[in-house]
Amino acid sequence: MRRRVISLSRLRFRRATLVFLLFVTSLICLYLKSWLSPSPSHEQPQIQSHSKYTNSSPRSKGAASSRPKHQYREDGLLVINPNAPHPVYELILRAEREWATKHEKASRTLRDAVTEYKRRYGRPPPKGFDVWWEYVTTHNVPIPDEYDRIHHDLQPFWGIDPSELQKSQSGMESTNGTFTIASSNGKVSLITPTLETGNADSDLDFNSRAKAQLDLLLEVQASLPDFRATFRADDQPGQFVSHDLRTKAIDAAMKHKTLDPSHSFENSTGWAAGCPPTSPLRQHPHGPPKPDIEKSWSHQTKSFIHDHKRAMNPCDHPSYLHLNGFLQAQGVGPAPDTTLMPSFAGCSTSIHSDIITVADDGASPARYWGPVWQLKKHNKLHWRDSNYGADYSQKNKNWHLTHRIRFVEAANSKDGEIYVMSSTENRHNPVGGGERVDRGWLNEEWLDVKFAGPPVSCEKGPGKTCQELEKRFDFELKWDDEEQEKNWKYLIDIDGFGCSSKFARLVTSKSLIFKSTIHSEWFVDRVQPWLHYVPVKIDYTDLYDLMSFFVGDISGQSPGHDDVAARLAMAANKWSLGYLRKEDKIAYMFRLFLEYARVMSPSRETMNYDPDAQG
Repeated sequence: MRRRVISLSRLRFRRATLVFLLFVTSLICLYLKSWLSPSPSHEQPQIQSHSKYTNSSPRSKGAASSRPKHQYREDGLLVINPNAPHPVYELILRAEREWATKHEKASRTLRDAVTEYKRRYGRPPPKGFDVWWEYVTTHNVPIPDEYDRIHHDLQPFWGIDPSELQKSQSGMESTNGTFTIASSNGKVSLITPTLETGNADSDLDFNSRAKAQLDLLLEVQASLPDFRATFRADDQPGQFVSHDLRTKAIDAAMKHKTLDPSHSFENSTGWAAGCPPTSPLRQHPHGPPKPDIEKSWSHQTKSFIHDHKRAMNPCDHPSYLHLNGFLQAQGVGPAPDTTLMPSFAGCSTSIHSDIITVADDGASPARYWGPVWQLKKHNKLHWRDSNYGADYSQKNKNWHLTHRIRFVEAANSKDGEIYVMSSTENRHNPVGGGERVDRGWLNEEWLDVKFAGPPVSCEKGPGKTCQELEKRFDFELKWDDEEQEKNWKYLIDIDGFGCSSKFARLVTSKSLIFKSTIHSEWFVDRVQPWLHYVPVKIDYTDLYDLMSFFVGDISGQSPGHDDVAARLAMAANKWSLGYLRKEDKIAYMFRLFLEYARVMSPSRETMNYDPDAQG
């Protein structure tokens, strides 16, 4: 009897223990479920550096595939799906992943770098590559494989006979508005030390650029091969050839051949000639229709830039011929050059064939440090600069469409309503379709934009364009931009005729930098959009949506994402200190001129670096 009581007691104890364990297990499961799947209404936007990008939250594969997504177009734009989460989260995560991947895959040894070079470009690196590698490693130059722009610029010249290239280069030396640098027996020198334009300020500016180029080569001159290189002295590209010529030169280069100088090419003219036959701009050989600026502000369909290089291309965006002053100044565009000439410029568009060099930006990163984010006085986007960047002659009836004019006009408008996307609390809530808001109120709350005068590039006199500009805009005549712009949390870099040259200074400021441009610069492969700056479309129709995300919802329901903006601003500052140093610029120029000297040489096929032959 006693045994039965004891056994029964043990059975009851075991059952009670089992029930208790099941209860505890259920609580743990409920806790884990709530932890792994947080309520979207309470989740704060935590974007971790180097996070792995996904299009949606990591749940079941079937659920993820059916979740609404944005459309990534080949022209570099992301068309926003109002039922999908706010795209800025996604774009930042993608940028972090791409930037991390570049560093993870970077070559660690000379042999690794040679292997990667051959994989990317299909030929051995140039003679002197080992000395360049020693410079890079000694000066801690990061991501040493990311020099694709040099290959892009020089590739078509491999399809041209070196004797023809030398003849073209020699002819350019006497061209007004250029300067030439020569390397001979381990010494570099400026062949044309002065430039006469008839304008004292321009002459001083041009000479400053020439000396800055020379300065970037002096430290490594003993390791440079012989060459002569001619540079444009202004801030814009000038080498424009047809797409047909460039494509055939690259095809010849790929086959280790050169084009016959007597070869004829497609007979076309205008900017469209620089584009592939199937591109949108080629469908408008006489120029695309003028865009309706006011109508563009009222569109409910929204888009952001996801690939900045592609989004710069006028071949895919014909409206740029009206919206950008550099392109618009030449109407439908010039007749293409019939010869590829090795011309250097500080920046270049997708339809130009200039060789990009390191432009003289005059920036010393540490010099332009601003206060930390929390101490900045103004939670607005700030811009001050001249109206430079368009043809303001009376014969040009459409200068009001150009980029700086439209920007300042839109930012100071007090009339009309525009659609603005709402900010969202987290990266799970749908972004929605936005709402109509008074533009005057937005400009007052979010923007501080003016021209710094007096008007330039215009015709003076009664009834002339300078006077019209003065009547149309409020020019701020005195402005210490280098000091005062540091106090704004948001700054924007906008093209002049060429690239603005301010970017290198702005990214050191610890402000969040927006950038709107059609020009690539030397660091295009070494900077990460959506991590080191926020790309802005040429028509600016995404500007208010971006400000809404960072500054706060227009309805006051979301406080914005000041923390995300602060993190990107510091990422830009850190990038400027590690990737825009003088050593980084010298590394680019050193490698560029090893490559250039080789492609220009009659013995180009022997000017290779062979690690095995070096012992």
